[in-house]
Amino acid sequence: MTIFNKLSSKNLLVFNLVLIGAIFGFSLAFLSFSCSTPSAVTRARAQENQVVIPESSLAVAEDLQNVFRAVSDKLLPSVVELKTVSVRRERFPNFNGIPWEFFFGPRDRNPGSDREREYRSQGLGSGIIVRHKDGVYYALTNNHVVDGATEITVAMKDGSEYPAELVGKDERKDLAMVSFKTNDFYPLAALGDSDKVGVGDWAIAIGNPLGEQFSFSVTMGIVSAVGRTGGPGGNINDFIQTDAPINQGNSGGPLVNIRGEVVGINTWIASNTTGGGNVGLGFAIPINNAKRSIDEFITTGSISYGWLGVLLMEPGRETIAGLKL
Repeated sequence: MTIFNKLSSKNLLVFNLVLIGAIFGFSLAFLSFSCSTPSAVTRARAQENQVVIPESSLAVAEDLQNVFRAVSDKLLPSVVELKTVSVRRERFPNFNGIPWEFFFGPRDRNPGSDREREYRSQGLGSGIIVRHKDGVYYALTNNHVVDGATEITVAMKDGSEYPAELVGKDERKDLAMVSFKTNDFYPLAALGDSDKVGVGDWAIAIGNPLGEQFSFSVTMGIVSAVGRTGGPGGNINDFIQTDAPINQGNSGGPLVNIRGEVVGINTWIASNTTGGGNVGLGFAIPINNAKRSIDEFITTGSISYGWLGVLLMEPGRETIAGLKL
């Protein structure tokens, strides 16, 4: 091999080594740059983490949250869960154990031989304690909650239960009152002025929707309208309409303002769903419509109404002449 060939071989080897080193260095530099430069996703997340909620806004929201919490703590001990039992009896023919006797037996069967069957149905509703006297607590509720009940039990937020009695009821306003005795202490609910309730006011509903599993629930909304009419069963009240979620079992529970004052008694809902689910159309009896009823329930056990007497008659000649008709 000539000297020229030897130099050529060494140059080629050096060239290859230099080339490999350059490629390796470039690759290493690229990887370092990629790792040190954040991706678009990383930069976006970093920007999100840098968003700061203004402390002034948090203070306002937390103050409002504390109000709702305080109203709940204040009212829940005064709310009651009403468990009712109604007994219904039906008569059915006595077949003497022979099934086909119903179809082929004598048609002149003596009705006195029929047997009577008893059916017990359970109901659930809500109420609010408004009076206390001589160890007796009085809770206001709806008439349809306790109507026809043979047994009434009052359950409290602390888990205590007491047998209750019906004090009085008013079918026209769908109001009723029950009483129970205990030496335990329960606070009375403060009654507000429903005449001051306006559209857009905060509205807080408390009660026992859809059974014991959801008892003593608190929901929040606003007053959607006032002076609504057309309640079920010919109810004569003008109602407060609210979008605070109200469901079956809330009946008789309080509608409360932001000060923790009872301004209404939740009574009915308008719904186009099967079973009457909440669609944001709940109605409460204004508490001012019930204040006189509370006193009359306790003193007399009933509500008295005034009547206007009107007599229709055919006017005679002298009447017509006197009226110049």
